[in-house]
Amino acid sequence: MQLAAKRALEELKKLSSSVGGSATQDKNIIMSRISHSPTAVTPTVETPHGRPSLSPIGPAIPETITLPQADAWDVFVTCGKSTDEVWARLIGEEYSVKYENLATDMEMFYLGQTNVVANPEIGSFYAIKIDDCWHRVELVEMDKVNNTCQVFFIDHGDEESVNLKDLHVLERRFARLPAQAIRCFLWGLEDFADEPNAAQHITDTIVGKTLVASIKSPPKPDNPGVGLILFDTSTDDDLNMNNVLIENICSDIPPPQLPAEGKVQEMFISHITNTGDVYLQFDTYSYVQSLVSNVIETGMKEDAIFKGSNVRSPDPSRLYLARYHLDGNWYRAAITKRLEGQREVEVIFVDFGNSEVINPSDLIVLDSLKKAVAEFPHQASRIVQK
Repeated sequence: MQLAAKRALEELKKLSSSVGGSATQDKNIIMSRISHSPTAVTPTVETPHGRPSLSPIGPAIPETITLPQADAWDVFVTCGKSTDEVWARLIGEEYSVKYENLATDMEMFYLGQTNVVANPEIGSFYAIKIDDCWHRVELVEMDKVNNTCQVFFIDHGDEESVNLKDLHVLERRFARLPAQAIRCFLWGLEDFADEPNAAQHITDTIVGKTLVASIKSPPKPDNPGVGLILFDTSTDDDLNMNNVLIENICSDIPPPQLPAEGKVQEMFISHITNTGDVYLQFDTYSYVQSLVSNVIETGMKEDAIFKGSNVRSPDPSRLYLARYHLDGNWYRAAITKRLEGQREVEVIFVDFGNSEVINPSDLIVLDSLKKAVAEFPHQASRIVQK
């Protein structure tokens, strides 16, 4: 269970009077998965013996949440497993306020109940107590031999292994509120989905924060997640958290290395020189491709472009963006030499190995646009034929 989800619900005490502002205004009203406020308790029906009555017998199945039609949402990020699986909850009267009331009602109801499930079934929904708080879960796997099971927390987005005897009957009235956890993916970071360190960077950077989500792609049959760009609006400048994550993830990726002797690794032959030298490209080039595309889409503004011709002398120690004449696309390039008596310079495309003669005015200083892209290791390795 993620640490950010263990915050106390004291932060929510001002929820009812604060909803309707921006995500920044709502920063202190978001409830964590396992924290609850003692306010707004919905009374339960008492039996003649003074015990709350149970709902009618039948399966408790929460409905699917209805997503807002707006192109920007206030959200609280609950957990993140990769760049293509991040979970968040919506903030607002119809979402976080009702969830707060539900959590409080469950806390009060199960305080005097011991209705353990007799015959749990995969795909059914139950209530469970974790860290002294009650949650709604779906049973996804079951191991009757060891009396354990895997459950999915429908209001948070993560899974845990628990004991079967910890599952309690979920009252039907507690299933009226749709599951609050919404699956999302980080727009522009799709190529980092398999990066092993991405989950930790997601946890450190956005989990447990109230952010504004710019919706880029609605859920689709082949991709149930909502594509979004997250912004931190708590400062004067809206900080693009997707870009922050790209930089953090890239800074943690080690330089590519050729396989050790006797080892096999799949690589791409990106270029062969006239002398027979071979350039091999690593599979992490997809990261570079994503980074460069992001720079072109967000940073290629005339007032921000620092061209090679703007410096007194093109610097071979810096990386540039240069167009390749055959396809017209931008690639990372380094200057290899200035041509004697000419203005043009020779550059090498560092992620492929091929060279091109270019006018310095057509070069764009890369670190003036995005330092992380300039510092990302070169993806083509030269193998000299002996």
